[in-house]
Amino acid sequence: MLELKDGFVLYHGSYCEVKEPDLAKCAKRKDFGQGFYLTTSKEQAESFLRTSIAKAMATGTIEEGQQAIRKQTISASGSCCPIN
Repeated sequence: MLELKDGFVLYHGSYCEVKEPDLAKCAKRKDFGQGFYLTTSKEQAESFLRTSIAKAMATGTIEEGQQAIRKQTISASGSCCPIN
């Protein structure tokens, strides 16, 4: 989680921590084009996180056991995929 000087907190709804976003790895056909999406809404990030986990499980990127670990990590940290 990154707290900006003006008080905004930004969240990224992903099942893994992203310390340095690589735009070349970002999907090209998103609503607003290729990019690394952030939100000020923790609830929106959590929704995207659930979608991200479901897609990763469907493609075999993560397994069921890893999903439970991710959820515990998120609960413990109080945020989705903190941006450092």
